[in-house]
Amino acid sequence: MRRAGFTLIELLVVIAIIAVLIALLLPAVQAAREASRRTTCINNLKQLGLALHNYHDNFSIFPPGMMGNNGGAGNRFGPLPMMLPFLENGPLYNLFNYNLDVDDAAQHTGRGVQINVFLCPSDDASRQQSTYYHQFNAQYAYSAAINYGASMGPSYQLYGKWDGLFTGNGQPISIANVTDGTSQTAAFAEFLRAKRDDPVSLPDLRRGVYDVPTSSPSPDGGGYNNASYVQFVGLCKSMTPATAGTKWGFRGWYWTYGNIDSGAWYTHVLPPNSNVCQNKGDTWRGNLNSSSNHKGIANVLFTDGTVRGIKETIDEKVWVAIGSRDGGESVNDADIR
Repeated sequence: MRRAGFTLIELLVVIAIIAVLIALLLPAVQAAREASRRTTCINNLKQLGLALHNYHDNFSIFPPGMMGNNGGAGNRFGPLPMMLPFLENGPLYNLFNYNLDVDDAAQHTGRGVQINVFLCPSDDASRQQSTYYHQFNAQYAYSAAINYGASMGPSYQLYGKWDGLFTGNGQPISIANVTDGTSQTAAFAEFLRAKRDDPVSLPDLRRGVYDVPTSSPSPDGGGYNNASYVQFVGLCKSMTPATAGTKWGFRGWYWTYGNIDSGAWYTHVLPPNSNVCQNKGDTWRGNLNSSSNHKGIANVLFTDGTVRGIKETIDEKVWVAIGSRDGGESVNDADIR
């Protein structure tokens, strides 16, 4: 009498069927997880939008892109520390001494506090805490991370001024100054944070801040007729890991810092997920753009409080236009996608 059971062939067929089912289900599970992470990222930006408007309601201006000037009191604090009381982080706000430099040793405790709303869970580097080396002060300063930058607008090289919702010279900006319309002016956007283990031989050009291969002259103003701007953009687009110059900054390592290369700023020059580059050591005349691990898009908070997923294929001039607060550009809502 034969015992009931599986033959070897039948067992192999069952295993094969299970393997096929797992292969079919895994992408769906991964897509669901990424959808959840993107939703969290969008909600983080919406919280920043609420805090931004609560700040404006209280002070009739938006927080400064940078407090003070180089060498001055309150030097280089970015907008996020100013917004802490409106993000239910009043005690952390009070830890800082805004009469001292952001790098001062007295700021160490506050700098190191990681705030979850400042991190996008889709960025696999966002939890890699590190110590930041401040090359100008030649010292190490521990700081927590950031995945969201304040919009400084188009390159300084393009218009010859800070034309974003935030400025680098302490200029107060209010809603009245946003003459392009709050629904067409970016406020914050996500960007990928630098990785400590990013290989030197094959770097991710969206995460670091690299010099373009050759220098471009830097006369400012003139818009798209500025030949040096056109030259710089071309150099940035064509840059590869093999041709990238000196690495100057580590994006997102320093949430308190009002600066582009390692702090909480970004610019509107090239569309999301383009190369991050600067004009031979001149970060203010560079492309420090938005980027993300969301497939083909990056999330942008507009000044009216809405969050939109902007495609990396957006027209360059539209991307520049939504970065400026008073450039006078005419942009259709259908083009902002």
